[in-house]
Amino acid sequence: MTNSSEPNQATLDGGTMATRSDSERPWIINISRALWNKPLGFWSFFVLLFITVLAFGANWLAPYGIDDSTGIYTASPSMNHLFGTDNLGRDVLSRTIFAGQVSLRVGFMAVSLGTIVGAVAGLISAYFGGYVDHVIQRIVDVMMSIPTILLALTVIASLGADALNVTLAIAIS
Repeated sequence: MTNSSEPNQATLDGGTMATRSDSERPWIINISRALWNKPLGFWSFFVLLFITVLAFGANWLAPYGIDDSTGIYTASPSMNHLFGTDNLGRDVLSRTIFAGQVSLRVGFMAVSLGTIVGAVAGLISAYFGGYVDHVIQRIVDVMMSIPTILLALTVIASLGADALNVTLAIAIS
């Protein structure tokens, strides 16, 4: 029998046994319940996981090399070339998989760089306080007043459009 005054109690063979609260459940059960109750998050997680595994396994999973020419120029999508080929005969699917690798690397590096610089600036500002805090805060205010796309385009235009400069532009903005 269940005591109606205590909803977290369950009866087992005439005795009572407390059920686990959310904080006492194993973390994997809490995660699985959250994923089950929110299917968009569940499927988004697996799509991102699939893209990440595909990108970092590009050397083994891509059907062709990044610059391998198949000899078939501007072909439409087919079973041999799922995304078709470009005007130089390269497989577009393979190039897309390898591009995902570069995009993830740039993203991780930009987030890491931005986090490190922001944390160091915050620690310096908090430690010294006073004048140093005000100067750092005004620098941050100026950075936030500039549109991020304009700042990123300015950095890329002045330094060049390679992966390191794009990482720097994303981290700054």
